[in-house]
Amino acid sequence: TDYTREQDDLCVRAMLEAARYLTEKHRAEWILIDGRTFSKREQIDEVIGAAERAGAQWRIVHLTCSDEVAEARLRREDPENPAKNRDVALYRRVRAAFESIAYPKLDVDTTEGVEKVVDGVCGWLVKTAFDEQ
Repeated sequence: TDYTREQDDLCVRAMLEAARYLTEKHRAEWILIDGRTFSKREQIDEVIGAAERAGAQWRIVHLTCSDEVAEARLRREDPENPAKNRDVALYRRVRAAFESIAYPKLDVDTTEGVEKVVDGVCGWLVKTAFDEQ
């Protein structure tokens, strides 16, 4: 792992290709794309374009938390996490360069933990999926 933008883009393209295959073969009801910050509009546009080309609906769930919580989470040792470049300095750089999301989205504050918001997010996904039918 070299943690370059080139490698990150390669991994996202692989995820999108797998998602396309699963969508075309009707092998999955939901596909969640995660693993990058999607801090640039072009990154979001790439995923939306892939979803639309595959004939899939798409949703954006924008997870946030307070800076204090984000930095505390990053300072905690997590031997299970493969991303060795994650640290407070990277978080601050990404946050400073984050482009606002110009698409409809659900904003979710995870300051109190993801487990507190999962049911609400799932409910929103189901409701909005049926809204389009």
